[in-house]
Amino acid sequence: MEHQEQKLKGRTFLVAVDEGEHSLYALQWALDTLYIGTAPDDHIVVLYVKPSHATLSGPAFVLTSEAVDSLERYDNLVVSKILSTVYQICGERKVRFEVKVLTGDPRDIITETAHALKATFLVMGSHGFGAIKRALLGSVSDYCSHHVHCPVVIVKKPEGVSEI
Repeated sequence: MEHQEQKLKGRTFLVAVDEGEHSLYALQWALDTLYIGTAPDDHIVVLYVKPSHATLSGPAFVLTSEAVDSLERYDNLVVSKILSTVYQICGERKVRFEVKVLTGDPRDIITETAHALKATFLVMGSHGFGAIKRALLGSVSDYCSHHVHCPVVIVKKPEGVSEI
């Protein structure tokens, strides 16, 4: 029987970001700590999930087309600002990366993307919500840690670290 060497597949680092500084710190941490870039096939995928405004309409609440357009313009400004920072962070470290901007519930989109990419790691920032706020708003990182089938690294931004 002939022995064939298997080529090792590169690692996929999925980093979920939002408009908060905690997630951008998590991106920096992932690049500096996890992603060494020594394997030629390793790559970073930065994911931002835009909110879906379709869920805001219903029998008790109707959005006009002008309101939807205004929300979309605001979302696009937020995305532009976040992506500018992502490009700066990744550019300073000279890493290969791609950006995905998807729309929907962050819990579902992050989980689906991690599965679709067969991510090696999912890295997320922690907002540091207290128990009451976390119970009311839910925790995306908590949900993902229970539903994603790869290691989930939740990064807390230390006190005293300057803004990104």
